[in-house]
This record gives sequence, structure tokens and C-alpha cells, in this order.
Amino acid sequence: LGRPFARLAFAAMVGTAIVKNSPADGYTLLHGSTSSLAANPSLYRQITYDPDEFTTVAIDGTIPGFMLVAKDAPYNSVKEFVAWAKARKEPIFSGYGNTSSRVPSALFDVQSGVRLEEVAYKDAVPAIQDLIGGRIHVTFPDLVIGESYVRSGQVKALAVTSPQRTPQFPELEAMAETYPGFEVVAFLSFTVRKEVPVEIQRKLNGWVMEILHLPEVHKRLLEIGMTPPPRDWDVARSDAF
Repeated sequence: LGRPFARLAFAAMVGTAIVKNSPADGYTLLHGSTSSLAANPSLYRQITYDPDEFTTVAIDGTIPGFMLVAKDAPYNSVKEFVAWAKARKEPIFSGYGNTSSRVPSALFDVQSGVRLEEVAYKDAVPAIQDLIGGRIHVTFPDLVIGESYVRSGQVKALAVTSPQRTPQFPELEAMAETYPGFEVVAFLSFTVRKEVPVEIQRKLNGWVMEILHLPEVHKRLLEIGMTPPPRDWDVARSDAF
């Protein structure tokens, strides 16, 4: 970024605090995320920063979740799952491994009226393995983690949690098609201290957006489950997101 090496902070709370206390010169960037900029203030009694102390100059991309069920489950859509669940007398177990898989499960519980019994795992992979093994009924991992299981046929995807269908799985319905307003996506971002001069923020945005939309980069991001924002997402649109 104009020097041999830019200083990058990748951790969540620790990294965010480093950026908060760094010079406001545009050379220390937070690779921000759903955790550091959205979830942490609600999850911890005390954190050492306020997300409003930062400006997100560009979004790398958004990552929706899957609604996954067993490959031989007797339902093939969200509506069919809900009908099956409401007719069932026994508990329905939903496994989660982190915030990004727990939130869509909880939101689905509220919007569908299906009571889900939550089962906590260390991460999303053991939850998917227990889904395959028949020990839980549904889980909501993100695309990055769940894609290989879906494409290999080990599990069945009923929907994605983004507001629209994804380029990676255009045949899968978005949950919002059944429950309007349903949207749970993770994200990654390039974020700086709010005091960084506006002209530097704009320059950073221009560089990031140009790179994200290079054909080979754009293609690779889609391959790993991330959807880059439109080319015209400037600093104001990125920060508002």
C-alpha cells in the first residue's frame, strides 16, 4: 500500500484494539469480520473498542449459510421441513458450532414456529458429521464449511440464508423466499480508524474493489464461498453495510 509491507491485524478483539490504537495513517488495516464489527458488542460484557470508532472502506465479500439436513431426509424444501417438524412429536435437534451457525438456527426457530433443541459443538464440522450420522436433524453452517459436504452428496441443502440465491448454488432457494426478511450472512472487510483521512479511505476502497473484480480474483472468491459486492460499493456503502 505504498510501503514495502502494510501492517495487517487479523484477530478479532485483540486485532481490533491494535488498529484502534494505531496511527490514523491508513497503513494499519483491520481485516474485520462479523465477529469483530457486529457480534462482539452483543456477546461480551466488556470490549476494548466501539465499532463506531472505525470506518469500513471496503467489503471483501459476504458468506451466507446453508440449511442442511440428512441426505435421505423425507423433505426437499423449507416448507416440507416445517410441515414435517410441526407434525413431529419428538424433539428436533439443531447443531451449531459458532455464532454464524447459531443465529440462523435461532432466527428460523422464531420465524417458522418450529421449536429447535440446540446442540452445541466446538465448531461446525462435528455438527455436520452428527447430521450425517443421524444424531441431529438440521444445521446451518456457512458456505465455506458446508460446500464440500453438499457437493459430495453427504448431506442435502434445503436453502441458503442470504436474501437472494447465491451464484454458487442458484438452484437452492433463499430462506427469504419462504420467510421474507430472513437474512443472515457473515462478511469480511477492510476497516480503518475513523480518523484516517477521507482521501486515503477512498484510495483504499478503489484499490480493494479493483482487485476484487479482477476476473481471476472474483472467480476464486466465488469458488471458496464468498460473494464480492458490486463494483460501485464505495466507502459510504461499505460502511453502511
